[in-house]
Amino acid sequence: MQLTINRKYLLLPVSPHAAEKRLHFFLGGHLIFDLSVRADACGEWVYSYDVSPFAGQTLELSFEPDIDLPLTLSDTPAPRPAEAERYRPRVHFTAPTGWINDPNGLVFFRERWHMFYQHNPVGPMWGNMHWGHAVSRDLVTWEDLPLALRPDSLGTMFSGSAIVDTENVTGLGTADSPALLLFYTAAGGTSALSEGQPYTQCMAWSLDGIHFNKYEHNPVLPHVAGENRDPKVVRCPAAGGYVMSLYLTGCTYALFASEDLLSWRELCRMDLPGDDECPDFHPLPAPDGRELWVLSGASGYYVIGEFNGAAFRPVTPVRRLTGEGSCSYAAQTFSDSPDGRVYRIAWDRSNIPATHFQSAMTVPAELTLCEHEGGLWLRAYPLPAFDGKTLFALSAEDIRSLRRELPAGPVSISLTLRAKVPVSLSLFGLRLTLDMSADELRCGKCRLPLHAEHGLISLRLLCDRTSTEIWTGGGLGTLCVSHIADPGLCRLELESSDIFRLESLTAGNLSDCEVRA
Repeated sequence: MQLTINRKYLLLPVSPHAAEKRLHFFLGGHLIFDLSVRADACGEWVYSYDVSPFAGQTLELSFEPDIDLPLTLSDTPAPRPAEAERYRPRVHFTAPTGWINDPNGLVFFRERWHMFYQHNPVGPMWGNMHWGHAVSRDLVTWEDLPLALRPDSLGTMFSGSAIVDTENVTGLGTADSPALLLFYTAAGGTSALSEGQPYTQCMAWSLDGIHFNKYEHNPVLPHVAGENRDPKVVRCPAAGGYVMSLYLTGCTYALFASEDLLSWRELCRMDLPGDDECPDFHPLPAPDGRELWVLSGASGYYVIGEFNGAAFRPVTPVRRLTGEGSCSYAAQTFSDSPDGRVYRIAWDRSNIPATHFQSAMTVPAELTLCEHEGGLWLRAYPLPAFDGKTLFALSAEDIRSLRRELPAGPVSISLTLRAKVPVSLSLFGLRLTLDMSADELRCGKCRLPLHAEHGLISLRLLCDRTSTEIWTGGGLGTLCVSHIADPGLCRLELESSDIFRLESLTAGNLSDCEVRA
Protein backbone atom coordinates (compact mmCIF):
# COMPACT_ATOMS: atom_id res chain seq x y z
CA MET A 1 0.00 0.00 0.00
CA GLN A 2 1.10 3.56 -0.64
CA LEU A 3 1.02 6.21 2.08
CA THR A 4 1.95 9.85 1.79
CA ILE A 5 3.29 10.84 5.20
CA ASN A 6 1.25 13.95 5.94
CA ARG A 7 0.55 13.25 9.61
CA LYS A 8 2.80 12.52 12.56
CA TYR A 9 1.75 9.00 13.61
CA LEU A 10 1.25 5.68 11.87
CA LEU A 11 -1.40 3.71 13.77
CA LEU A 12 -0.67 -0.01 14.20
CA PRO A 13 -3.21 -2.43 15.73
CA VAL A 14 -1.23 -5.00 17.72
CA SER A 15 -1.96 -8.20 19.61
CA PRO A 16 0.73 -9.89 21.75
CA HIS A 17 -0.78 -13.23 20.65
CA ALA A 18 -0.52 -12.55 16.90
CA ALA A 19 2.30 -13.94 14.78
CA GLU A 20 5.26 -11.67 14.21
CA LYS A 21 5.29 -9.79 10.90
CA ARG A 22 7.91 -7.58 9.29
CA LEU A 23 6.63 -4.18 8.15
CA HIS A 24 8.82 -2.80 5.35
CA PHE A 25 9.05 0.86 4.34
CA PHE A 26 10.15 1.44 0.73
CA LEU A 27 11.01 4.71 -0.99
CA GLY A 28 11.54 4.61 -4.73
CA GLY A 29 11.78 0.83 -4.58
CA HIS A 30 14.51 0.87 -1.94
CA LEU A 31 14.08 -0.44 1.60
CA ILE A 32 14.64 2.48 3.99
CA PHE A 33 13.18 1.14 7.27
CA ASP A 34 11.54 -1.91 8.81
CA LEU A 35 9.81 -2.94 12.02
CA SER A 36 8.86 -6.25 13.60
CA VAL A 37 5.18 -5.96 14.53
CA ARG A 38 2.59 -8.39 15.89
CA ALA A 39 0.02 -6.65 13.73
CA ASP A 40 -3.57 -7.89 13.80
CA ALA A 41 -6.76 -6.26 12.51
CA CYS A 42 -8.43 -7.28 15.80
CA GLY A 43 -5.49 -6.20 17.95
CA GLU A 44 -6.08 -5.44 21.63
CA TRP A 45 -4.14 -2.21 21.41
CA VAL A 46 -3.24 0.44 18.86
CA TYR A 47 0.33 1.70 18.88
CA SER A 48 1.31 5.08 17.46
CA TYR A 49 4.66 5.15 15.66
CA ASP A 50 6.12 8.59 15.00
CA VAL A 51 6.80 8.76 11.25
CA SER A 52 7.66 12.48 11.16
CA PRO A 53 11.21 11.71 9.87
CA PHE A 54 9.49 10.62 6.62
CA ALA A 55 7.24 13.71 6.39
CA GLY A 56 6.25 14.65 2.84
CA GLN A 57 7.43 11.37 1.32
CA THR A 58 5.21 8.83 -0.42
CA LEU A 59 6.18 5.40 0.88
CA GLU A 60 5.28 1.88 -0.14
CA LEU A 61 4.46 -0.21 2.95
CA SER A 62 4.17 -3.99 2.95
CA PHE A 63 3.96 -6.80 5.50
CA GLU A 64 5.89 -10.06 5.38
CA PRO A 65 4.08 -12.44 5.52
CA ASP A 66 1.45 -10.44 3.69
CA ILE A 67 -1.76 -9.59 5.55
CA ASP A 68 -4.79 -7.50 4.65
CA LEU A 69 -4.40 -4.68 7.15
CA PRO A 70 -5.12 -1.12 6.01
CA LEU A 71 -2.91 1.37 7.86
CA THR A 72 -3.91 4.90 8.82
CA LEU A 73 -2.16 8.08 9.87
CA SER A 74 -3.10 10.49 12.65
CA ASP A 75 -2.00 13.86 14.02
CA THR A 76 -2.49 12.58 17.57
CA PRO A 77 -1.38 9.35 19.25
CA ALA A 78 -3.93 6.62 19.90
CA PRO A 79 -5.44 6.85 23.40
CA ARG A 80 -4.00 4.52 26.00
CA PRO A 81 -6.52 1.91 27.20
CA ALA A 82 -7.72 2.99 30.65
CA GLU A 83 -8.21 -0.58 31.91
CA ALA A 84 -4.54 -1.37 31.28
CA GLU A 85 -3.38 1.50 33.52
CA ARG A 86 -4.44 -0.13 36.78
CA TYR A 87 -1.08 -1.88 37.15
CA ARG A 88 1.15 1.02 36.13
CA PRO A 89 3.77 1.56 38.87
CA ARG A 90 3.53 4.83 40.81
CA VAL A 91 7.19 5.52 41.64
CA HIS A 92 8.97 3.32 39.09
CA PHE A 93 9.42 4.77 35.61
CA THR A 94 7.63 3.04 32.72
CA ALA A 95 7.35 3.93 29.06
CA PRO A 96 3.95 5.44 28.17
CA THR A 97 3.43 2.52 25.76
CA GLY A 98 5.56 -0.36 24.54
CA TRP A 99 8.46 -2.30 25.94
CA ILE A 100 11.51 -0.99 27.80
CA ASN A 101 14.66 -2.65 29.07
CA ASP A 102 18.19 -1.38 29.83
CA PRO A 103 18.65 2.22 30.98
CA ASN A 104 20.97 3.99 28.53
CA GLY A 105 22.74 7.33 28.32
CA LEU A 106 22.18 8.43 31.92
CA VAL A 107 23.53 11.99 32.08
CA PHE A 108 23.00 15.49 33.50
CA PHE A 109 22.77 18.09 30.73
CA ARG A 110 21.29 21.60 30.60
CA GLU A 111 19.93 21.55 34.15
CA ARG A 112 18.08 18.25 33.70
CA TRP A 113 18.74 14.58 34.29
CA HIS A 114 18.38 12.61 31.06
CA MET A 115 17.42 8.95 30.98
CA PHE A 116 17.46 7.13 27.67
CA TYR A 117 16.34 3.51 27.51
CA GLN A 118 15.99 0.49 25.27
CA HIS A 119 12.54 0.72 23.77
CA ASN A 120 10.16 -1.09 21.43
CA PRO A 121 7.57 1.61 20.60
CA VAL A 122 5.20 -0.78 18.76
CA GLY A 123 4.65 -3.63 21.20
CA PRO A 124 4.90 -4.83 24.80
CA MET A 125 7.70 -7.28 23.97
CA TRP A 126 11.42 -7.03 23.16
CA GLY A 127 12.35 -5.96 19.63
CA ASN A 128 12.86 -3.00 17.29
CA MET A 129 15.37 -1.44 19.65
CA HIS A 130 15.12 2.35 19.70
CA TRP A 131 16.29 4.74 22.39
CA GLY A 132 13.39 6.20 24.34
CA HIS A 133 13.99 9.40 26.28
CA ALA A 134 12.78 11.10 29.47
CA VAL A 135 14.07 14.00 31.59
CA SER A 136 13.80 15.00 35.25
CA ARG A 137 14.83 17.87 37.50
CA ASP A 138 14.86 15.81 40.71
CA LEU A 139 15.38 12.12 39.71
CA VAL A 140 11.85 11.43 40.96
CA THR A 141 9.38 12.92 38.47
CA TRP A 142 10.02 12.33 34.77
CA GLU A 143 8.79 13.99 31.57
CA ASP A 144 8.57 11.96 28.37
CA LEU A 145 10.36 13.24 25.26
CA PRO A 146 10.33 12.05 21.61
CA LEU A 147 12.37 9.04 20.48
CA ALA A 148 16.07 9.86 20.50
CA LEU A 149 17.55 7.11 18.29
CA ARG A 150 15.96 4.93 15.60
CA PRO A 151 17.30 1.84 13.79
CA ASP A 152 19.29 2.45 10.61
CA SER A 153 21.29 0.51 8.01
CA LEU A 154 24.01 -0.29 10.61
CA GLY A 155 21.53 -1.99 12.95
CA THR A 156 19.00 -1.48 15.68
CA MET A 157 19.92 0.73 18.62
CA PHE A 158 21.35 -1.39 21.45
CA SER A 159 22.60 -0.12 24.81
CA GLY A 160 25.16 2.56 25.52
CA SER A 161 25.96 5.72 27.44
CA ALA A 162 26.12 9.51 27.27
CA ILE A 163 28.63 12.22 28.11
CA VAL A 164 28.73 16.00 27.76
CA ASP A 165 31.61 17.18 25.54
CA THR A 166 32.47 20.09 27.83
CA GLU A 167 35.93 20.53 26.26
CA ASN A 168 34.47 20.40 22.72
CA VAL A 169 37.12 17.87 21.69
CA THR A 170 34.80 16.61 18.93
CA GLY A 171 34.25 20.10 17.52
CA LEU A 172 30.52 19.37 17.34
CA GLY A 173 29.61 22.08 19.81
CA THR A 174 31.16 25.23 21.21
CA ALA A 175 32.67 26.27 24.52
CA ASP A 176 29.40 28.01 25.41
CA SER A 177 27.16 25.29 23.98
CA PRO A 178 28.75 21.85 24.42
CA ALA A 179 27.32 18.86 22.61
CA LEU A 180 25.63 15.96 24.35
CA LEU A 181 27.08 12.73 22.93
CA LEU A 182 25.33 9.35 22.88
CA PHE A 183 27.47 6.23 22.42
CA TYR A 184 25.52 3.14 21.40
CA THR A 185 25.83 -0.26 19.77
CA ALA A 186 24.48 -0.55 16.25
CA ALA A 187 23.33 -4.17 16.36
CA GLY A 188 23.83 -5.30 12.78
CA GLY A 189 21.73 -8.20 11.52
CA THR A 190 18.81 -7.52 13.87
CA SER A 191 16.66 -5.94 11.14
CA ALA A 192 16.09 -6.46 7.43
CA LEU A 193 17.78 -3.13 6.68
CA SER A 194 20.97 -4.12 8.55
CA GLU A 195 21.21 -7.70 7.30
CA GLY A 196 24.83 -8.87 7.14
CA GLN A 197 26.20 -6.02 9.26
CA PRO A 198 28.31 -6.72 12.41
CA TYR A 199 27.83 -5.17 15.85
CA THR A 200 29.70 -1.85 15.96
CA GLN A 201 29.93 1.15 18.30
CA CYS A 202 28.49 4.43 17.07
CA MET A 203 27.87 7.97 18.27
CA ALA A 204 25.11 10.57 17.98
CA TRP A 205 25.14 14.18 19.15
CA SER A 206 22.82 17.02 20.10
CA LEU A 207 23.11 20.66 21.10
CA ASP A 208 19.69 20.90 22.76
CA GLY A 209 19.47 17.43 24.35
CA ILE A 210 16.28 16.62 22.42
CA HIS A 211 17.08 16.33 18.72
CA PHE A 212 19.98 14.04 17.78
CA ASN A 213 22.18 13.67 14.71
CA LYS A 214 24.12 10.49 14.05
CA TYR A 215 27.84 11.04 13.48
CA GLU A 216 28.50 10.99 9.74
CA HIS A 217 31.56 8.75 10.06
CA ASN A 218 29.97 6.01 12.19
CA PRO A 219 31.03 3.56 13.45
CA VAL A 220 33.55 5.19 15.80
CA LEU A 221 34.71 1.70 16.86
CA PRO A 222 34.48 -1.15 14.32
CA HIS A 223 33.67 -4.70 15.30
CA VAL A 224 36.17 -6.10 17.83
CA ALA A 225 34.94 -9.55 18.91
CA GLY A 226 31.75 -11.59 19.32
CA GLU A 227 28.64 -9.49 19.88
CA ASN A 228 30.70 -6.63 21.34
CA ARG A 229 28.25 -4.12 22.73
CA ASP A 230 27.10 -1.63 25.39
CA PRO A 231 29.81 1.09 25.38
CA LYS A 232 30.15 3.08 28.62
CA VAL A 233 32.21 6.26 28.12
CA VAL A 234 33.60 8.32 31.02
CA ARG A 235 36.27 10.97 31.54
CA CYS A 236 39.72 9.75 32.50
CA PRO A 237 42.67 12.18 32.30
CA ALA A 238 45.09 9.32 33.01
CA ALA A 239 43.98 7.64 29.76
CA GLY A 240 44.49 10.81 27.75
CA GLY A 241 40.98 12.12 28.14
CA TYR A 242 38.31 9.41 27.98
CA VAL A 243 37.87 5.69 28.49
CA MET A 244 35.25 3.32 27.07
CA SER A 245 34.36 0.01 28.67
CA LEU A 246 32.83 -2.54 26.30
CA TYR A 247 31.46 -6.05 26.63
CA LEU A 248 33.15 -8.49 24.23
CA THR A 249 32.16 -12.14 24.74
CA GLY A 250 31.79 -14.69 27.54
CA CYS A 251 32.71 -12.85 30.73
CA THR A 252 35.35 -10.68 29.00
CA TYR A 253 35.27 -6.90 28.82
CA ALA A 254 37.71 -4.44 27.25
CA LEU A 255 38.82 -0.86 27.90
CA PHE A 256 39.53 1.66 25.11
CA ALA A 257 41.01 5.16 25.33
CA SER A 258 40.47 8.31 23.29
CA GLU A 259 41.58 11.94 23.26
CA ASP A 260 38.83 13.19 20.93
CA LEU A 261 35.86 10.84 21.66
CA LEU A 262 35.91 9.85 17.97
CA SER A 263 38.89 7.51 17.55
CA TRP A 264 39.56 4.73 20.07
CA ARG A 265 42.48 2.45 20.87
CA GLU A 266 42.31 -0.71 22.96
CA LEU A 267 44.03 -0.63 26.36
CA CYS A 268 43.35 -3.98 28.01
CA ARG A 269 40.91 -6.83 28.52
CA MET A 270 39.59 -8.21 31.78
CA ASP A 271 37.20 -10.88 32.98
CA LEU A 272 34.29 -10.46 35.38
CA PRO A 273 33.37 -14.05 36.33
CA GLY A 274 29.64 -14.66 36.62
CA ASP A 275 28.62 -11.69 34.51
CA ASP A 276 28.28 -10.50 30.94
CA GLU A 277 27.11 -7.46 28.94
CA CYS A 278 26.23 -3.90 30.02
CA PRO A 279 29.48 -2.85 31.69
CA ASP A 280 29.67 0.15 33.98
CA PHE A 281 33.14 1.50 34.72
CA HIS A 282 33.52 4.62 36.81
CA PRO A 283 35.57 6.17 39.63
CA LEU A 284 34.45 6.42 43.26
CA PRO A 285 36.28 7.86 46.28
CA ALA A 286 37.39 5.30 48.87
CA PRO A 287 36.93 6.03 52.60
CA ASP A 288 40.64 6.84 52.82
CA GLY A 289 40.37 9.45 50.04
CA ARG A 290 41.88 7.40 47.19
CA GLU A 291 40.18 7.40 43.80
CA LEU A 292 39.29 3.82 42.93
CA TRP A 293 37.37 2.42 39.96
CA VAL A 294 34.41 0.04 39.91
CA LEU A 295 33.79 -2.42 37.08
CA SER A 296 30.33 -3.98 37.13
CA GLY A 297 28.22 -6.11 34.81
CA ALA A 298 24.55 -6.56 34.03
CA SER A 299 23.90 -9.18 36.75
CA GLY A 300 25.31 -7.04 39.55
CA TYR A 301 28.76 -8.57 39.97
CA TYR A 302 31.46 -5.99 40.57
CA VAL A 303 35.12 -5.58 41.39
CA ILE A 304 36.89 -2.53 42.84
CA GLY A 305 40.37 -1.66 41.66
CA GLU A 306 43.00 0.85 40.63
CA PHE A 307 43.16 2.22 37.09
CA ASN A 308 46.27 4.06 35.87
CA GLY A 309 44.95 4.91 32.43
CA ALA A 310 46.38 1.78 30.84
CA ALA A 311 45.44 -1.21 33.00
CA PHE A 312 42.92 -2.07 35.70
CA ARG A 313 44.24 -3.79 38.84
CA PRO A 314 41.59 -5.27 41.18
CA VAL A 315 42.04 -4.64 44.91
CA THR A 316 38.98 -6.67 45.98
CA PRO A 317 37.57 -10.04 45.00
CA VAL A 318 34.55 -10.12 42.71
CA ARG A 319 31.45 -9.42 44.81
CA ARG A 320 27.78 -9.20 43.98
CA LEU A 321 25.56 -6.24 44.84
CA THR A 322 22.39 -7.76 43.41
CA GLY A 323 20.72 -10.71 45.12
CA GLU A 324 20.11 -14.07 43.46
CA GLY A 325 16.88 -14.09 41.45
CA SER A 326 16.57 -10.31 41.45
CA CYS A 327 14.44 -8.66 38.77
CA SER A 328 16.90 -5.76 38.56
CA TYR A 329 19.42 -5.92 35.72
CA ALA A 330 21.81 -3.85 33.58
CA ALA A 331 22.35 -1.00 36.04
CA GLN A 332 24.09 2.14 34.82
CA THR A 333 25.37 5.30 36.51
CA PHE A 334 24.82 8.94 35.53
CA SER A 335 27.58 11.00 33.95
CA ASP A 336 28.28 14.67 34.65
CA SER A 337 26.47 14.74 38.00
CA PRO A 338 26.47 18.39 39.18
CA ASP A 339 27.00 17.47 42.86
CA GLY A 340 29.78 14.98 42.16
CA ARG A 341 27.78 12.08 43.54
CA VAL A 342 27.21 8.84 41.65
CA TYR A 343 23.62 7.78 41.01
CA ARG A 344 22.48 4.46 39.59
CA ILE A 345 19.33 3.13 37.87
CA ALA A 346 18.67 -0.45 36.75
CA TRP A 347 16.07 -2.18 34.61
CA ASP A 348 13.19 -3.56 36.71
CA ARG A 349 12.16 -6.74 34.85
CA SER A 350 9.06 -7.36 36.98
CA ASN A 351 6.08 -8.62 35.02
CA ILE A 352 3.26 -6.13 34.52
CA PRO A 353 0.15 -8.15 33.59
CA ALA A 354 -2.25 -7.51 30.73
CA THR A 355 -0.86 -4.16 29.68
CA HIS A 356 0.13 -2.28 26.54
CA PHE A 357 3.44 -1.43 28.19
CA GLN A 358 5.97 -3.71 29.86
CA SER A 359 8.84 -3.45 32.37
CA ALA A 360 10.05 -0.50 34.43
CA MET A 361 13.14 1.12 35.94
CA THR A 362 14.29 0.82 39.54
CA VAL A 363 14.28 3.96 41.65
CA PRO A 364 17.57 5.93 41.59
CA ALA A 365 20.13 4.96 44.23
CA GLU A 366 23.39 6.61 45.29
CA LEU A 367 26.60 4.56 45.04
CA THR A 368 29.41 4.83 47.60
CA LEU A 369 32.40 2.76 48.74
CA CYS A 370 32.65 1.62 52.36
CA GLU A 371 34.68 -0.57 54.70
CA HIS A 372 32.94 -3.80 55.67
CA GLU A 373 34.33 -7.01 57.15
CA GLY A 374 37.87 -5.75 56.65
CA GLY A 375 37.49 -4.93 52.96
CA LEU A 376 36.06 -2.46 50.48
CA TRP A 377 32.46 -2.89 49.36
CA LEU A 378 30.02 -1.07 47.11
CA ARG A 379 26.85 0.38 48.59
CA ALA A 380 23.68 1.39 46.71
CA TYR A 381 20.98 3.19 48.67
CA PRO A 382 17.77 4.93 47.52
CA LEU A 383 17.59 8.72 47.54
CA PRO A 384 16.05 10.46 50.59
CA ALA A 385 13.12 11.58 48.40
CA PHE A 386 11.91 7.96 48.56
CA ASP A 387 11.61 7.95 52.36
CA GLY A 388 8.10 9.39 51.97
CA LYS A 389 5.91 11.15 54.52
CA THR A 390 6.07 9.36 57.89
CA LEU A 391 3.02 7.21 58.62
CA PHE A 392 4.29 5.83 61.91
CA ALA A 393 7.57 5.23 63.74
CA LEU A 394 8.18 2.64 66.46
CA SER A 395 11.09 2.53 68.88
CA ALA A 396 12.78 -0.42 70.60
CA GLU A 397 10.62 -3.19 72.06
CA ASP A 398 10.65 -6.98 72.49
CA ILE A 399 7.90 -8.64 70.47
CA ARG A 400 6.85 -11.93 68.92
CA SER A 401 4.50 -10.42 66.31
CA LEU A 402 3.35 -7.06 65.01
CA ARG A 403 0.72 -5.82 62.57
CA ARG A 404 0.21 -2.31 61.19
CA GLU A 405 -2.25 -1.12 58.55
CA LEU A 406 -0.90 0.74 55.51
CA PRO A 407 -2.39 2.95 52.77
CA ALA A 408 -2.97 1.38 49.36
CA GLY A 409 -0.38 3.60 47.66
CA PRO A 410 3.36 2.91 47.40
CA VAL A 411 5.14 2.83 50.75
CA SER A 412 8.65 2.88 52.13
CA ILE A 413 9.67 0.76 55.15
CA SER A 414 12.87 1.03 57.22
CA LEU A 415 13.48 -1.37 60.09
CA THR A 416 16.24 -2.76 62.28
CA LEU A 417 15.91 -5.81 64.51
CA ARG A 418 17.78 -8.53 66.42
CA ALA A 419 16.57 -12.11 66.24
CA LYS A 420 18.00 -15.56 67.01
CA VAL A 421 15.34 -17.39 64.99
CA PRO A 422 13.85 -16.56 61.58
CA VAL A 423 11.42 -13.66 61.38
CA SER A 424 8.65 -13.57 58.77
CA LEU A 425 7.84 -10.20 57.20
CA SER A 426 4.75 -9.70 55.04
CA LEU A 427 4.06 -6.51 53.06
CA PHE A 428 1.01 -6.23 50.79
CA GLY A 429 1.00 -10.03 50.67
CA LEU A 430 4.69 -10.39 49.79
CA ARG A 431 6.30 -12.73 52.33
CA LEU A 432 9.98 -12.51 53.25
CA THR A 433 12.01 -14.62 55.68
CA LEU A 434 14.83 -12.97 57.63
CA ASP A 435 17.17 -15.73 58.78
CA MET A 436 19.90 -14.39 61.05
CA SER A 437 21.61 -17.78 61.46
CA ALA A 438 22.13 -18.04 57.69
CA ASP A 439 22.61 -14.26 57.28
CA GLU A 440 20.05 -14.51 54.48
CA LEU A 441 16.83 -12.91 53.28
CA ARG A 442 14.62 -15.34 51.33
CA CYS A 443 11.63 -14.64 49.13
CA GLY A 444 10.49 -17.50 46.92
CA LYS A 445 13.50 -18.28 44.68
CA CYS A 446 15.21 -15.00 45.57
CA ARG A 447 18.14 -14.87 47.99
CA LEU A 448 20.01 -11.88 49.41
CA PRO A 449 22.64 -11.69 52.19
CA LEU A 450 21.37 -9.74 55.20
CA HIS A 451 24.84 -8.29 55.82
CA ALA A 452 23.99 -8.17 59.52
CA GLU A 453 26.48 -6.26 61.66
CA HIS A 454 26.97 -7.09 65.37
CA GLY A 455 23.75 -9.11 65.28
CA LEU A 456 21.71 -6.20 63.90
CA ILE A 457 19.58 -6.69 60.78
CA SER A 458 19.00 -3.50 58.81
CA LEU A 459 16.35 -3.54 56.08
CA ARG A 460 14.89 -0.99 53.68
CA LEU A 461 11.90 -1.75 51.43
CA LEU A 462 10.00 0.17 48.77
CA CYS A 463 6.74 -1.44 47.68
CA ASP A 464 5.01 -0.33 44.46
CA ARG A 465 2.16 -1.86 42.44
CA THR A 466 4.19 -4.49 40.58
CA SER A 467 7.52 -4.80 42.39
CA THR A 468 9.20 -4.42 45.75
CA GLU A 469 12.79 -3.20 46.05
CA ILE A 470 14.83 -4.30 49.07
CA TRP A 471 18.16 -3.10 50.45
CA THR A 472 20.10 -4.87 53.22
CA GLY A 473 23.07 -3.77 55.30
CA GLY A 474 22.59 -0.11 54.43
CA GLY A 475 22.81 -0.91 50.74
CA LEU A 476 25.49 -3.64 50.65
CA GLY A 477 22.90 -5.84 48.97
CA THR A 478 19.86 -5.04 46.83
CA LEU A 479 17.00 -7.13 45.48
CA CYS A 480 14.03 -6.37 43.24
CA VAL A 481 11.10 -8.80 43.55
CA SER A 482 8.28 -9.06 41.04
CA HIS A 483 5.07 -8.89 43.05
CA ILE A 484 1.57 -7.49 42.50
CA ALA A 485 0.68 -5.56 45.67
CA ASP A 486 -2.55 -7.10 47.00
CA PRO A 487 -5.05 -4.26 47.63
CA GLY A 488 -6.83 -6.49 50.15
CA LEU A 489 -3.65 -6.91 52.23
CA CYS A 490 -2.63 -3.31 52.87
CA ARG A 491 -0.62 -4.08 55.94
CA LEU A 492 2.79 -4.88 57.35
CA GLU A 493 3.20 -7.98 59.50
CA LEU A 494 6.15 -9.33 61.48
CA GLU A 495 6.05 -12.72 63.14
CA SER A 496 8.47 -15.19 64.73
CA SER A 497 8.36 -18.39 66.79
CA ASP A 498 10.31 -16.64 69.56
CA ILE A 499 10.63 -13.15 70.98
CA PHE A 500 12.88 -10.82 68.96
CA ARG A 501 14.03 -7.25 69.46
CA LEU A 502 12.54 -4.64 67.14
CA GLU A 503 14.99 -1.76 67.41
CA SER A 504 13.15 0.62 65.08
CA LEU A 505 10.47 0.66 62.40
CA THR A 506 9.45 3.60 60.21
CA ALA A 507 6.83 3.58 57.46
CA GLY A 508 6.57 6.32 54.83
CA ASN A 509 3.78 7.18 52.38
CA LEU A 510 5.07 7.67 48.82
CA SER A 511 1.80 8.77 47.23
CA ASP A 512 3.30 12.23 46.54
CA CYS A 513 6.34 10.80 44.71
CA GLU A 514 4.57 10.38 41.40
CA VAL A 515 6.97 9.36 38.63
CA ARG A 516 5.09 11.16 35.82
CA ALA A 517 5.29 14.90 35.21
